[in-house]
Amino acid sequence: MINEIDTFKLDRIRQQQNIRLVDVRSQGEREQHNIPESEHIPLHLIPLKMNEYQKNETIVFYCATGARSSQACFYFQSKGHGNVFNLKGGIRAWAQNGYPLVSANQFVY
Repeated sequence: MINEIDTFKLDRIRQQQNIRLVDVRSQGEREQHNIPESEHIPLHLIPLKMNEYQKNETIVFYCATGARSSQACFYFQSKGHGNVFNLKGGIRAWAQNGYPLVSANQFVY
């Protein structure tokens, strides 16, 4: 079972603690829009990039709807990372709730 976090809680904890927010979508999707200050690792590269993350770090993965990012969470958990979360509803939920997005280094909303 993976841990999920909603957009409201993510917004609150980003202001209070250091988390790593990771976009697992394709490069093309990310260039259209992404969550400010997020990192980018396409889902298929997650196994190759695991060594860049400490097991005690708080990591929130997101994609368009939460399906691909749940796979990243499951993979990280299976490798001993206990503090990983899936953004429920993905970037779509983030945008629908009025949170900011950036696109190709420009502010979108």
